[in-house]
Amino acid sequence: MERFFRWVARLWSIVSIAFIITMFIGERVDFSTWNGIAWIMFIFFPVGVLGGLIHGWRKEALGGSVAVFSLLAYYMVHFIETGILPQGPWFIVTAFPGVIYMGLWLFTHNERTS
Repeated sequence: MERFFRWVARLWSIVSIAFIITMFIGERVDFSTWNGIAWIMFIFFPVGVLGGLIHGWRKEALGGSVAVFSLLAYYMVHFIETGILPQGPWFIVTAFPGVIYMGLWLFTHNERTS
């Protein structure tokens, strides 16, 4: 079962990465108009989420944590800046493999106690 969820997370992360890159390329972003908050949000989503999903292939706990906490930080900064949370499920759907990576690590990690 562990192997199944690992491959679900990996395949989902590939789809998420492709989706984020496609959204970013199709958006034709003008970086010259961005303020500091826009750059901070960009660091968290998509950069932090993408980095976490990619890193999760090798180190599930670290990669999953980076993806999930980057998404949470993005939501927090967005809320502080605009007063509303981002609408729609797509941010959560794209970062969800990070949750799976963290769950895999939690259920498969054997901590030695002394």
